[in-house]
Amino acid sequence: MPDFRSSGIAGRDEMRRAFRRRGLPGQDREIGDVLSGVDLLTARGLADPGALILFGHSYGGYLAGRIIGRDHRFRVAVCCEAVADLRLLDPESQRMQAGWLGGDADRVPQRWDAASPVARARDVRTPVLLLYAGSGTLAGQGQAWHRALTAAGVPAELVMVPGADHVFSSVPAQQHLHRAVTGWFERHP
Repeated sequence: MPDFRSSGIAGRDEMRRAFRRRGLPGQDREIGDVLSGVDLLTARGLADPGALILFGHSYGGYLAGRIIGRDHRFRVAVCCEAVADLRLLDPESQRMQAGWLGGDADRVPQRWDAASPVARARDVRTPVLLLYAGSGTLAGQGQAWHRALTAAGVPAELVMVPGADHVFSSVPAQQHLHRAVTGWFERHP
């Protein structure tokens, strides 16, 4: 479970710098944070480089989407309750993103594309399971992500978990999530 700058692990200032996402898509320091941990584990023989799985939830799922658009070492990936297109965020969240990205989507579209995994769907080579709360606020993100991946020919499955909240806190939602993930891993050995 690697950590990354925007989680706050490196302090508040580094977290705020990470949200600005300078250098995307070519230089993504958060991807570097995760992949350097994976590199260390594989170099030490603690992880099998041929059997790597990437699983991210919420911001981690958003970061997983950015990773699979640039790096193809993972056998399968799961993006759970993840933002895929910043343009689909609610107005308040779009205003925050505009502050971090140096302007709104009309003014600096290249920065919004660089920070939105859907814009790099054609670069994804990893089969992706998308898990979302069926009636949650991010359901549209999952649908957009699934459309972009399937249009790019990427094996992708979208699972909307009925009655789930963002953290899948109910036992039925957790069971549904577990079955979906287990099934995905079994179908992609």
